[in-house]
Amino acid sequence: MSELRAIHFASLLSVLLPSLGAAQDLTIIIGKPPADGARGFGGSGATPISPTTVIQFLLEPRDSGGAQLAYAVAIRGEPGWYNQHTTWNSSDSVPGFETTNWNVGAIHYALAYRQKDCRLRTFGKEIDLAHGNLVLVTLGALGAADATVAADRHVTFVMFEPGGFVGHFLPRVPELASFAGLQPPKQ
Repeated sequence: MSELRAIHFASLLSVLLPSLGAAQDLTIIIGKPPADGARGFGGSGATPISPTTVIQFLLEPRDSGGAQLAYAVAIRGEPGWYNQHTTWNSSDSVPGFETTNWNVGAIHYALAYRQKDCRLRTFGKEIDLAHGNLVLVTLGALGAADATVAADRHVTFVMFEPGGFVGHFLPRVPELASFAGLQPPKQ
């Protein structure tokens, strides 16, 4: 009997441990597909979401209408770190990737995206967006040079009307709100 319990316990652990060890996928759908046919749209943006954190995102058009999140990168630093002269430009500095170089005061970084295989290079890391497209970056004492990067959560986010991405996304992704200091971390 105790051997049977041990086997049952082991089978339960094999089911539970993967979900405890890694964040689960999250699906968020905003609105309904248009009744008069598919209209896809896309866009990108960057906006502060707290005194310490900026979110940068890319939405891609969907053939079936609306837009789907490719990635959301939240960058956290000292309060007001982003209140600096900011410039950005597209470049071909990372071969095979669509790259945007950012200069925020003394902080310099790039977001390099390759759609065909869902890859993002940023802050010295290459991220498989199929595994984790919510990217949390914490700037270090040296700014971008010693930043830490985590991408352990995949969010399937679809919206059918343009505009208001952050207002729809932020309240539905608790770990992002916690990361930005907008709510206490879950215990």
